[in-house]
Amino acid sequence: MLRHDGARTVRLGGIEATVRIEGAPSAEAFALLELRLAIGAFAGAPHIHTREHGFSYVVSGELAAMVGERTVRLGPGEVLFKPRGIAHTFWNPGPSRALLLELIAPAWLASWFFDVAAAFPAEGRGARDPRDVFALGRPYGLVYPGTQEYFAELLPLLTAPAADRAERVVSLARRHGIGSARVETPQPAR
Repeated sequence: MLRHDGARTVRLGGIEATVRIEGAPSAEAFALLELRLAIGAFAGAPHIHTREHGFSYVVSGELAAMVGERTVRLGPGEVLFKPRGIAHTFWNPGPSRALLLELIAPAWLASWFFDVAAAFPAEGRGARDPRDVFALGRPYGLVYPGTQEYFAELLPLLTAPAADRAERVVSLARRHGIGSARVETPQPAR
């Protein structure tokens, strides 16, 4: 039995992330996070993981996501697979908070949440520049695909009020072909 009483929690906008199992107990094979998404919470610009796969198990509430060229909506008991090398994002379309169990395999990305939280002011004490968040993702193998024209349209949307932000960002991403963006990723050694 693995007992992990030293869980670490961080809040990024409307997403509260609690790391339940960090990489060490699994020899870096995976990390397990609990994500609580406020109504309308949005994971941000479509991005690509070059090192890990992500799996989101919906415990309660609803989850909507763009994975590649598909948009899906999931409810309790359903799992979203976000493969390495494919552009994706996700959000809570409401009408209530959502609770997800997020499995990241391998485990490296779990620390990113804490690096972002440490680098930016708490909610209400200043705006985050999305380009700085993008830069923090590079050491973790996060890629934000798109042209300069796409980013010129995207940046104002990312800092706009949250009402329909996720849908507007996904629509913009589709117009610019972001859903078909792929990054060839090396397969981990077995």
